[in-house]
Amino acid sequence: MSINLTSIVTILDYEITVRKCLTEMLFPPQKENKRKVIVDLALKSGINQYRFVVFDVNSDGRILWNSNQYIRPDSEVVKLADNFLREKEK
Repeated sequence: MSINLTSIVTILDYEITVRKCLTEMLFPPQKENKRKVIVDLALKSGINQYRFVVFDVNSDGRILWNSNQYIRPDSEVVKLADNFLREKEK
């Protein structure tokens, strides 16, 4: 899947809701409105088809909550996410 990717966010706390983790997160404002952020939920949902969810980011830099969609990103994104999880294992 080809995505105009802004960021990959990894949720490292399995007890806090995704919305609470990401509510205050802001991305730099841009006039371009087709940006997306991938959220890695491996610690919340496991390594399965619900691991990655993508959200749209509006021009103000806020996540649009009603835009969520589960995805299977390309192997490069998965590899990057796996490496980050290994680094943050503790």
